[in-house]
Amino acid sequence: MPSLRLAVQADQALLLPPLLVVAYLQHVKSVGSLSVELEDVAAINDNGIAIAFDTGKGRVVHDGHVLPCLMEAYGPAEWRDAGAANEWAGFGAAHAKADSTTPDIRPLENAMQGLDAHLTLRSYYTGCSLSAVDIIIWGALRGKKVAYSMIQRSNPNISRWFNFVESTHGWIVTAVAGIDATAHQKRSLASAAGGSHDIGLGHVKGGVVTRFPPEPSGFLHIGHAKAALLNECFAHGRDDGTLICRFDDTNPSKESQESEDSITDDLEMMKIYPDRTSHSSGFFLQMYEYCVQLLRENKAYADDTEYEVMKDQRKYGIKSKCRESSATDSLARFEAMRAGCKEGTQWCIRARISIDDVNKCLRDPVIYRCNLRPHHRIGNTWKVYPTYDFCGPILDSIEGVTHALRTNEYHDRNPQYVWFQKALGLRKSRSLILRE
Repeated sequence: MPSLRLAVQADQALLLPPLLVVAYLQHVKSVGSLSVELEDVAAINDNGIAIAFDTGKGRVVHDGHVLPCLMEAYGPAEWRDAGAANEWAGFGAAHAKADSTTPDIRPLENAMQGLDAHLTLRSYYTGCSLSAVDIIIWGALRGKKVAYSMIQRSNPNISRWFNFVESTHGWIVTAVAGIDATAHQKRSLASAAGGSHDIGLGHVKGGVVTRFPPEPSGFLHIGHAKAALLNECFAHGRDDGTLICRFDDTNPSKESQESEDSITDDLEMMKIYPDRTSHSSGFFLQMYEYCVQLLRENKAYADDTEYEVMKDQRKYGIKSKCRESSATDSLARFEAMRAGCKEGTQWCIRARISIDDVNKCLRDPVIYRCNLRPHHRIGNTWKVYPTYDFCGPILDSIEGVTHALRTNEYHDRNPQYVWFQKALGLRKSRSLILRE
């Protein structure tokens, strides 16, 4: 019997189009021989496959090949039209480029502008009734958080069409709700059976390496304990895994040796024993050199914009007056910052990523700032300190971390993580967002 398998933790912009096509075939065209299996995993196998379609005739196709195969085998004649297939395939390629690993959403913005213009005087994408193009594009938009947020903001014709399709075709809402409900049910059953923390890390040559990076600025709270236990589980659940406890001591205004000692004691009480303990402060020279590299390559710049003004500029996508400063000027200001002189304390260093990206975390974030207070471990050696968002991806790469497990609050900051490792030519780590 033909069957469609989907890994529900994968990108829903990829999952929803084939799922909705199958729902249409089942509920509208009464094609009853298709079954759908939803698996609460990030990938169906170690090759990262998110979708698999078994035709029932000894052939299995994956991911991008699934939709054409479904349409050819079961769709009405008009679905197999080459022109329509090219239209939805082109849009799919555009939205696929705007994934969570890249800050570049211009292909998606361009595709949505074209779609909005096309829908100006149309209720459906083509003709007078729902087509394959409508179903597939609707699913791609519904599954892509960035696109979904852009619909209401600047695409009135897409918004009208999107809401019209949803309100007049109840089976679409049922299908979308079903994927979340099934995943929730599977997690509940797993919990009742004793639970599982398998998030599909896959085989890693040399073993899985995780890190628990507490800031030594207070006592551990329940969130810290959860993070520590999960990193312990994923690292030591396998014979060759490694757990690093890295104290993120990059803000001398808040940190103390007392807090660090308390965290160490609490980890021992929870029977969590890291294989290695390190400190961000032990890598200050390397991070300083990486910042110099970004400045020399014009991937960062020095900025003395006042805090509230900078905050508003980032909010509204306004370019800083310092953004076009030369590398030479920015390097000189960074040296003044490092010296801790009065002039230097007025500056910070920002990554030159984007001015007006939809993801505001990518709008030229601050990566270095001055702090003249003595550090609890190294005293007055340094007057400039990296931010956590700059520090994390660099040290994860240096220390050999394979999987950086992060909570939902870092979802929008993940593209920063990827950008820094790519911009600096570092070994990549896999940054994973853990569901609450």
